[in-house]
Amino acid sequence: MPYLDLIPLFSKAGGLGHDLGKATILFQKKLRGEFQAKDDKHLITKDPVRHEWVSAWLTKAICDGKNIDEAWQSLNHNRLKELPLNDAKALRSTKDVLIFIIATHHGLLGPKEDGGRMNSSLHHRQVPGHPYHDDPSAYLARFASLDEGTHLSFINAINAISTVEINDINALRALCLISRAMLIMADHAVSATQINNCTSNASLAANTSQDLDTGKRHLNQDLNWHLLNVGDRAEYYASHLFSEQWQGLEQSALAAILGEASTNSRFRWQNTAVESIAIARKQSNLPMMIMNVAGTGAGKTRMNAKAAAAANRRNKLRFTTALGLRTLTLQTGKAYQKELGLNQKELSCIIGSRMTKQLFDLSNIDENPGEEQFTEFSMGDYKLPEWTKSYLELKKHSQTAIIGAPVLVSTIDYLAAAGDPHKQGCHVDALLRLGNSDLILDEVDDYSPKSFVAICRIVEMAAMLGSNVITSSATLPLPMAEQLGRAFLSGINMHKALYDHNEEKPFIGFIDNYLKPHLFTTDDAVDIKDKYASHIHEAIEKMEGSRTKFATIASTHVQSIEACCSEISAQIRMHHEDHKWTHQATSAKISFGLVRIGNIKNVYRAAKILANQLPNAFIATYHAQDLVLHRSLKEQMLDSLLNRKDGNSKIEESEYIKRLVETANTNDIPFIVIASPVEEVGRDHDFDWAIIEPSSARSIVQTAGRINRHRLKPISKPNITILERTFKCIEEGQCEHKAHYRNPGFESDSTLFDHHSMHSLLEATDLTNVTAKLRFGNSRLSQLEDLSIEETLKSPLEALTLAKKGKQTRWCTEAFYNNFPLRENNKRDHWLVRKDGFYQYKTTPRKEFMPERFDGAVIRKARVNNSWLNWPLSELFDYCEQNNLDCDEAMSFSLPNNKGEYRIIYDESFGIIKA
Repeated sequence: MPYLDLIPLFSKAGGLGHDLGKATILFQKKLRGEFQAKDDKHLITKDPVRHEWVSAWLTKAICDGKNIDEAWQSLNHNRLKELPLNDAKALRSTKDVLIFIIATHHGLLGPKEDGGRMNSSLHHRQVPGHPYHDDPSAYLARFASLDEGTHLSFINAINAISTVEINDINALRALCLISRAMLIMADHAVSATQINNCTSNASLAANTSQDLDTGKRHLNQDLNWHLLNVGDRAEYYASHLFSEQWQGLEQSALAAILGEASTNSRFRWQNTAVESIAIARKQSNLPMMIMNVAGTGAGKTRMNAKAAAAANRRNKLRFTTALGLRTLTLQTGKAYQKELGLNQKELSCIIGSRMTKQLFDLSNIDENPGEEQFTEFSMGDYKLPEWTKSYLELKKHSQTAIIGAPVLVSTIDYLAAAGDPHKQGCHVDALLRLGNSDLILDEVDDYSPKSFVAICRIVEMAAMLGSNVITSSATLPLPMAEQLGRAFLSGINMHKALYDHNEEKPFIGFIDNYLKPHLFTTDDAVDIKDKYASHIHEAIEKMEGSRTKFATIASTHVQSIEACCSEISAQIRMHHEDHKWTHQATSAKISFGLVRIGNIKNVYRAAKILANQLPNAFIATYHAQDLVLHRSLKEQMLDSLLNRKDGNSKIEESEYIKRLVETANTNDIPFIVIASPVEEVGRDHDFDWAIIEPSSARSIVQTAGRINRHRLKPISKPNITILERTFKCIEEGQCEHKAHYRNPGFESDSTLFDHHSMHSLLEATDLTNVTAKLRFGNSRLSQLEDLSIEETLKSPLEALTLAKKGKQTRWCTEAFYNNFPLRENNKRDHWLVRKDGFYQYKTTPRKEFMPERFDGAVIRKARVNNSWLNWPLSELFDYCEQNNLDCDEAMSFSLPNNKGEYRIIYDESFGIIKA
């Protein structure tokens, strides 16, 4: 039988038993505010034993055959330190599933950090000063008994579950994950109801509510009422979860997405890809995974949407595109709006930053004066299924837009919670979205290997819920492709177990602009890896064309940052001489060059040194550690100037460039942008030449993608220089003994490269025409990166997919998710600039987050004459006022802080860094 039909039963049973532990004296006294710390007047609110842990042990006792009174009598302080589940294999039966979802409905099992086997540390803990520790048995006793009807409903549900025998770990895990989410969803919805039906001190209360007039808390819901209503609501949600009542795209939008590309255009490969995917869809009803590995400029964004349409297996087309950067998210949303004709009733774009959104709109305001500007949409714009409204009405309007829109374009941070069960409400919200739309992951390799584990968790969850997965990257490394396949197949195995499709195999596909589409069925991740390797090897042979990106490696092995900058200066002069062109408006010889440096501090250092060494050049910096408005204005200017699809027309038309040239004391002028890795992905810029501080083969390919990008002029002389070593390697020396190619390189302390000189790591044949071949070729750099990625991903993917004995319970612990987060939780300080000075946000004694003036911490540096892309603070404030922007948001910036107090430099030419 399809185990999918059991989800409502497990969800209801979980709801009926999830808060049994609230009937203890311990919890009821807490609700009544009777625990006060001995050393002060503050109430103790932290539980020595969490109520859901007591609930789980009571449930286990009942599942083992005890009646409710015997279950209560079996509670023991020391036993509660143990696990109610087997610590080697958490889910062995349907009873284990019920115990697990009850035990974890507020958070997963311990440990929280470091790893190891699951334990009770997050549910049974020491709370200093709590009277429980003096007499735990007294506090574990019942405050009062639940109604007989409540007990009977729970026991009946347990009896129904006990009749079902399931030995398939994939089925048990899928039932567990989905039923748990439905319980959390129902618990949130019911708990938010202010009903005040628990007024007697003798009653068992479930929770409290706050009197808005007095601020005092009082008992709110009767525990019997709460358990019965959460059980009913969880069953209701589970019964409708896969009912496909969501709003989908209209036929006109579907036709626009699937419209054929001209047979004469460079996008014609998409027609064949769509046809192949559509044929595969007719042969299988399982979710499929499509890996779009087309090259730069081949139209991957549009093809991803086409792939979603061709692969669609639901009644209506819905898809979600997740990206790593806010600006790239907005650009993709804008592209969908313009190129696919999607309107505000079909498309939602969420980035989590109102200011970024406002500045993006301002940068596009003159593009089409009569066009409706892109925006985030509210609940009223979408037809939400009736069954979701009791839950979604608790959410912000933007949240309902995220879940309800037929097409969502979002930063990846939101969807990551779908693969992180310990995120509770955020997990459920993301799961709702993922379960009713297909998933597109753009630039899927734009993450460190540790962060990539979080991407694999999203993929596994999407496949389990029945969603197609489309990934997009021109440089997806072989180990990442294999592990994406492994995560997808793990999700498919859970999906097949739910739907009783165990004999089928899903389709996996590779599509690009070099080869015919390759779609095949498999249930083996190694098979995916082998076929991907073969496909990429064949594609590499097709990548050779006219040479447009020609690289060389800096020949000098320098010993200091100053010497390195001198070498960069020499390379700049060479590239400018080889690639300069005539600015018609002034007759000056100019070029636009990029110097890519991996660390913001070194971006600033290089800018200061190069501005001095190259007085005839104009120098600018571009990185994330800048005033929000300043960065946006730089991006607007660069997006305009370096759009060279029509040659140099935008530069020729620019009054700003004309003024700069006219103020120069020479007619030979390189315009230089010294940028951090923010330039690598999502910026549609076309520079004349570049100098690259190396970090990874992917980084080199991506940065090279910003050179000669639109014009594609055949060249005979190098237009790219790769530095021999990193700044950090040069400065620290002894670089064979430390990892230096990371962030976003793939070297780690545990897998050091045997060389750190690009002369040893790259082949000359990779440099004569820089394409994705450099990442996929046989260079030592590519080989070492693959080894490092493979080593980092091996253990966590074994844990995620239950592939290795001894690790089959890691997914049950918070440590697994905390040790492999999407983004490291690095502490940052938030600053802003006002007309009267610099302010840092501080937490006040009243726990308010308020700006505090810190001018004494700021070192100001005057503007240098040969800088560009910088605007005085007075002009930035004027811009805010003219465009009705919140100045505190627009003039804010953040800095990493791991050393307490520090000073900062505000350089009028080159921005903000820590001193």
